[in-house]
Amino acid sequence: MTHEGLDLAQRLHQAGLRMTPQRQIVLDSLCAAGPHATAEEIFQRVREAAPSVDRATVYRTLSTLEEIAIVDVTRVHGKLVYEISGERPHHHLVCRRCGKMIELTHEPFSHLYHSLQEMTGFQILDRHLSLTGLCPACQGA
Repeated sequence: MTHEGLDLAQRLHQAGLRMTPQRQIVLDSLCAAGPHATAEEIFQRVREAAPSVDRATVYRTLSTLEEIAIVDVTRVHGKLVYEISGERPHHHLVCRRCGKMIELTHEPFSHLYHSLQEMTGFQILDRHLSLTGLCPACQGA
């Protein structure tokens, strides 16, 4: 995934933050690692580009980017994986056995979000759901 075409600096600014060199390197490294990269994979790429950036900075940056919805996080086989948050919400089905991940658009979930908000008055802010289960191949195993 790439963050070209997404004005992440503007999104940071709207959240009261600025695009620091460290944040830029983490975002570039996340995109280079591809979707669903672990923090360690991202850190290794950051380290290649900027050896002075430490692991704590990468983890802290990822946490900040998640809080302001620039990065989505999904748990796969007990590990957190990261990806750039798109313009539109999306969701994942994750197999607990083999780790297969299926991405879904928001459309099948939009009625659920709306219904839950209507029933509870709760404003749902998450733009990303991850549901675990067993894929068809693992169900047969």
